[in-house]
Amino acid sequence: PSLRRVVADFQPDQVYHLAGLTRPSESLRIPREYYLVNVQGTVNVLEAIRQAVPDARCLLVSSAEVYACSTCPGPVQETCQPVPSNPYGASKLLAEMVGLGYWRDLGSSVVIARPFNHSGPGQSESFVISDFCRQAVLLENKPEGRPTIQVGNLTSARDFLDVRDVVAAYIDLAEKGAAGEAYNIASGQATTIQAILDTVLSLAKVSIKVEVSPEKYRPATAQPVVGSSEKLEKLTGWRPRYSLHQTIAETMQFWRKTLIGE
Repeated sequence: PSLRRVVADFQPDQVYHLAGLTRPSESLRIPREYYLVNVQGTVNVLEAIRQAVPDARCLLVSSAEVYACSTCPGPVQETCQPVPSNPYGASKLLAEMVGLGYWRDLGSSVVIARPFNHSGPGQSESFVISDFCRQAVLLENKPEGRPTIQVGNLTSARDFLDVRDVVAAYIDLAEKGAAGEAYNIASGQATTIQAILDTVLSLAKVSIKVEVSPEKYRPATAQPVVGSSEKLEKLTGWRPRYSLHQTIAETMQFWRKTLIGE
């Protein structure tokens, strides 16, 4: 009732649904919570919209994790069969099915976004780019000893974007996306975690030693999942504006300002 009341009071034309639990590794420990929050939560949002503002457009933000075990060759397109590898990815795919059901059966205007990995200034240190940048900034200001950064599996590769480019795609899709359709948001390139680390180390003000942490180490998937944004680009003209180097450099500056006050 409270969610429906908020929607009714605000009377939005568009709703961006990003609420949910977001960590694949955590979902393996508490799967029930992921299904309840990500699937039932989507039902709650769509039902509130249907009852209070039935003509509003909902952008349902899913995840590239729905493709985690995909065997499609080349950059993954939206026509590729989704095959999640953990409860997080499965919960996002189920949420998509809920959204499509509300569109098909109840006439709701629902557009699905499937963003790939994204980062930027202000991101939690529980994500790899922000984690490396935060560690490096702390080590820049460590007065004694050889600075050492803790890392996981550096051979893993992912499709990375800047969060500001992803948000621009969300806005485009809320305005121009076709109801009942899914759209990838991706760079189309695989970047290894080693390359991320190399960039962080090159931007650091001190020489930093690298140490692999058993707590952070996870086996790499057989093949990195890289996305194709061709469908989005043809519809809206969207293209990434921020380079990965710029994303990392500005995340370093964010942590210097946050932790050191520079």
